[in-house]
Amino acid sequence: MNIPPEKLETLGTAPFIFDCLISGCRYTWCAPAVVLLAAFKQHNLHRANKDGKPYAPYLDYEKGLIYGSPYQSDTQPICQLSRILDGSTFNNILQNI
Repeated sequence: MNIPPEKLETLGTAPFIFDCLISGCRYTWCAPAVVLLAAFKQHNLHRANKDGKPYAPYLDYEKGLIYGSPYQSDTQPICQLSRILDGSTFNNILQNI
């Protein structure tokens, strides 16, 4: 996936939501945008193009872990996301952004 740094900067402390629908199963995760931005910078996360934009993290959608690449999964997570388990929590997050 590609995440523009300016999008994370604009959201500040608001949650950034990862909403994945894989083979009919929904996996929804979130983390404060400022936490993601700090983790991406700290771990020098891979960028998708030469201009340095956007960040290109790899999400393990079943575990809610973000890695720098699929080859690092299991050994070098960049951060752990929080799971959103129900629709009312999802709606509350959206209303507070």
